[in-house]
Amino acid sequence: MTDIRLMKLREVLGTTALSRSTLYRLILANRFPAPVELSGPRNVAWRSSEVSEWIESRQTAKWALCGGKQ
Repeated sequence: MTDIRLMKLREVLGTTALSRSTLYRLILANRFPAPVELSGPRNVAWRSSEVSEWIESRQTAKWALCGGKQ
């Protein structure tokens, strides 16, 4: 079985450097992973692997935009 670590909102915001409103705007636009519901709609968390993949995709996109040069 795969080890799944969940991140609460505060950790996601700190890890991504996004504001709460920006995070939820990205989720509504299907540009950020949706949270999983834990014990009700107000108790949610994100899979750390999905957050990491999102960060990687942003870095890859930025790298491609600058022609592969840093």
